[in-house]
Amino acid sequence: MSRGTQAEFAKKYGYSRAAVTQLKNAGRLVFNSDGTINFDESAANIGATSKNKNAKEFDFIETNQGGQSSIKTEYGALTKARLVKEKYLAMQAKLEYDAAVGNLVVRDDVHKSAFEAGRKLRDNLHSLCKQSAPNLVNIDDPSKIEMYLKDEIDAALKEFIDSCAL
Repeated sequence: MSRGTQAEFAKKYGYSRAAVTQLKNAGRLVFNSDGTINFDESAANIGATSKNKNAKEFDFIETNQGGQSSIKTEYGALTKARLVKEKYLAMQAKLEYDAAVGNLVVRDDVHKSAFEAGRKLRDNLHSLCKQSAPNLVNIDDPSKIEMYLKDEIDAALKEFIDSCAL
């Protein structure tokens, strides 16, 4: 047996707070001794009394075999559609805000910049052989050759990092 407050009942079954208050005032909600709403019995009572001409606006809850409720008429579907619409409008507004304050960047611009930076690094590393060969001919010590090549590679990588900086 599930139970809870009026707000929890409204959330679980897709009612507005005003609709739950109207159901309460119409005597269609079943309350436990502690003042909480008995969800299962209330849903059944609403379904049983929904044929009443005065209660047609509340005829949108249906309990399936698993005890879960679902919206079954156009009124409930319209409410759900409005909620979905509001959600996507909020998401769109957030995207527009993020773009306006600079939190978002254009994907193509990032791709182009990354490609150009990578190509420049590749070209610098390939040209390292031609540029370093004349300087390395005169060096006999392997540790000095290693140190020279390390410095050249570090310079190419530093240039790459600087080109990637925002």
